[in-house]
Amino acid sequence: MDSSSYFGGTFFLGKMGEKIMKNKIVIMSSYNPTIVSSEAVATQRRIVEHFMPEGCDFIQIITEPMYAPIPILHNFIKDTDYEIYVFFDIDAIPLNKKIIPRMIKEAQEGKLIGCIGRNGSSHNYVPHCGMAFSKEIYEKCNTDFTKGKRYLNLEELEKETKIIPRGIKEDENGKYVQIDVGEKITFKCEEIGIPIIFLPVTHIEKVEWKWGDGFELGYGTTFENDIWHQCETWRGMDRFFEKCKEVEEKIKNEKIYDDRDYWSVPSASNSSGFNNLDNPDYKIDINIYPSHERLYEEIKKLEFDSILEVGCGGGKNLKKLQELLSRKKIQGCDINPIIIEKAKKFLGNIPVFISSAESIKLPDNSFDVVFTNGVLQHTAPKNIKSVISEINRVAKKYIIHSECCYSGFLDPKAIAYLDISKPTPSFNYNYKELYKEIGLDNFQWLVDNTKGKSEMESISIMIIKKNG
Repeated sequence: MDSSSYFGGTFFLGKMGEKIMKNKIVIMSSYNPTIVSSEAVATQRRIVEHFMPEGCDFIQIITEPMYAPIPILHNFIKDTDYEIYVFFDIDAIPLNKKIIPRMIKEAQEGKLIGCIGRNGSSHNYVPHCGMAFSKEIYEKCNTDFTKGKRYLNLEELEKETKIIPRGIKEDENGKYVQIDVGEKITFKCEEIGIPIIFLPVTHIEKVEWKWGDGFELGYGTTFENDIWHQCETWRGMDRFFEKCKEVEEKIKNEKIYDDRDYWSVPSASNSSGFNNLDNPDYKIDINIYPSHERLYEEIKKLEFDSILEVGCGGGKNLKKLQELLSRKKIQGCDINPIIIEKAKKFLGNIPVFISSAESIKLPDNSFDVVFTNGVLQHTAPKNIKSVISEINRVAKKYIIHSECCYSGFLDPKAIAYLDISKPTPSFNYNYKELYKEIGLDNFQWLVDNTKGKSEMESISIMIIKKNG
């Protein structure tokens, strides 16, 4: 990651972009130093850098006059070769680690995404308090007024394009009226059919604007619990500093749950008996429950020659499958080195190996069947998609998941932080939706008996047949 101050807007006269680019994605904000203090700039930088993913540059652009986002964005984009641009107002901050990756992903898929705004009438648009788009989309949206040219200052831009600082729009009398630059981009996206994703308002500290349909915006607005925007920096930045302090206290006092940290340590604990693995008296849990029996029955119905369990633990599923399946290649892997050593002693000639589910140490299409049993439900939201993608890579014919789908479990979309010192949490994932988001929505779901009425009745067997 790289963070830099960058002189843009009316001060930006040279090709400095090529000197600062290190990645293909940039997160940027702009500010007027006569209004915004260096302390506010540094505070935003700390929070954005904490929540931004690897592989991004972070650049804060100095600009005058106060409202000049079009020449700032235009000149900067023309002089850089980033693929994705994520923009925050100087008084806006992300609230978690999921929002910037999501914005990047949507922009990479050819969409405009950002906080929802509204002009004086009823037109919803994406304002630059929080927005993301690709360079390709920006160029499409601005072809009509940039003419492929760099403008060295606001006066030149206005003279040649009739663009006023906050954007342009032609009213019913053919006159240009002032709008936000984000609205200009939104209008163009609507015109040429580019998908737009609005992040809805979830909380307003002080309502400032109301519309007849109940839509409201205001001072200290939170969008989809992911982005916070103070608004109107000319009033001062006191509330901005207060909010940033709240967020930084949360960062300092709470740990992000990562299942890899949990399951790879000897003290890991779960319902299958992962207690004190380094205790010499530890014994493998060999209890077979009705949910296991249902899993085995479904596996027996399939035609295959080889099967792999990801997250095999002590190996009781592998042991039982060896009894039920004659002359089949059976193997397992687990992230915890201690449980793998114990599994080797318990299983005898059934091979098992140490491996994270996010990076299985096997070639593509290695096993006809790859299955999980109570693994995905404990996988952290930030890891779940990569785990499913990796299972798909290794599986040749079938993927099987035996997981709890209980509505009483945690909503993965609402969880930002969890204390990893506590027993591993269970997440209520929508697995079909996850597969669709990853791009694996053309598979055949042979079995999907999700229940979810109560925790005891919520074990779902999902069997997915791969095409081809």
